[in-house]
Amino acid sequence: MPHSLRNALRQRASPACLLMAYGAHFPHTTVMPGARISLGEAVHRLRNNDPSLVLLTLSHQTIGDEGAGRLADALRGNTVLEALWLKGNAIGARGARLLAGALRGNTTLQQLDLWGNTMGDEGAGLLADALRVNTALQHLDLSLNEIGDEGARRLAEGLRVNTALKKLYLSANNIQDEGVKYLAYRLCCNITLQTVQLSVCVWAGEDGSIHWRNHSTVFVLFLPLISV
Repeated sequence: MPHSLRNALRQRASPACLLMAYGAHFPHTTVMPGARISLGEAVHRLRNNDPSLVLLTLSHQTIGDEGAGRLADALRGNTVLEALWLKGNAIGARGARLLAGALRGNTTLQQLDLWGNTMGDEGAGLLADALRVNTALQHLDLSLNEIGDEGARRLAEGLRVNTALKKLYLSANNIQDEGVKYLAYRLCCNITLQTVQLSVCVWAGEDGSIHWRNHSTVFVLFLPLISV
């Protein structure tokens, strides 16, 4: 997604509106965590299985792929952390690959918030492969991550066999009708996933114009009734 498109999207909704939307989807995390810690301190405490570090927020610290890799290494042996928020950190496909590797063996992390990064279809596919074997993650936010129909297809394939994830957020991506069909068709047999949020998906036309599509929330319970 071009930077101009990402900026237009962010300007369309105020921070207050975004927070309200988050509260609607994550009712148990509407209260923002306390003072943030540095990446270095977070890695140190994760490696030492600090029992007080149950929720970690490193949002908007621009840790990038390298920082994501440091966190992934620390997560491999961690048995305490339950929620990790990494909003707006310029994490791309390489960082997604490293985080996916950690997810394959982690049995504690239940929430992973990757809103506003740049993972694209490749990153979404790598996370989807990890979800095939992960048995702990229940909430995954990949909103505003430049994911298109191919990324949606790979996520649907990975989640077809997943038995843990309950909520998936894909709003503000480039997913069009074809991607929605993939999700609807492939997830109809998943008995765990409760909600796939697809509201406000955007993409840029060949002429540079911005297109908006406000998909209704897709409740997986009703997916078998959707014609594809």
